[in-house]
Amino acid sequence: MKVSELLSDRSKWTQGASARDKHGDICDPEDPAACKWCFIGALHYCYMTAEGRTAPDRTWQSAYWRIEQAIRKHYPGAPSLPALNDYFGYEAVMEIVREADV
Repeated sequence: MKVSELLSDRSKWTQGASARDKHGDICDPEDPAACKWCFIGALHYCYMTAEGRTAPDRTWQSAYWRIEQAIRKHYPGAPSLPALNDYFGYEAVMEIVREADV
């Protein structure tokens, strides 16, 4: 699954935590109860879970590099992925997700 699919609408996205359950409580991105993810939590869920922790992380590294390039291009003032997520919002996250093709 790609991040663009996981965060396909605003109701699946969150701020201030990697993931939340249906009650809004913070949980691990891999928790089966998770139903909302921030940008980092979604990356973790889609890349780390899907590939397994023992798999080569070239895909993760490639995705992260593409994300960094897109952030530099569109949001040079965003110092980090959490800052982009929490201060620039859902539309900014999805712009980077689409450009980075993750």
